[in-house]
Amino acid sequence: MVAPPPLRRQPSVESYVAGPSNDVALKAVRDVIAKPGKKYNPLVIVGKSGLGKTHLLNAVGLELAKKKKNVVVACLSDSSFRR
Repeated sequence: MVAPPPLRRQPSVESYVAGPSNDVALKAVRDVIAKPGKKYNPLVIVGKSGLGKTHLLNAVGLELAKKKKNVVVACLSDSSFRR
């Protein structure tokens, strides 16, 4: 089995500034971090290119990995996921 690609160490969820374009996504992300697997399972964030979706999902992965030490978290691009 091939190991998943590592997560980037930045940015964190706290570094995101809530605004009209991302407030729903940030609320969903905070719910996922607070209760993994209970709400928004799976979490899907959709939007135009360059809006920070990948960075936000990476930040979720970092938070979840901090909560459980033996968890495997992978952040894949859509092209690698489709293979």
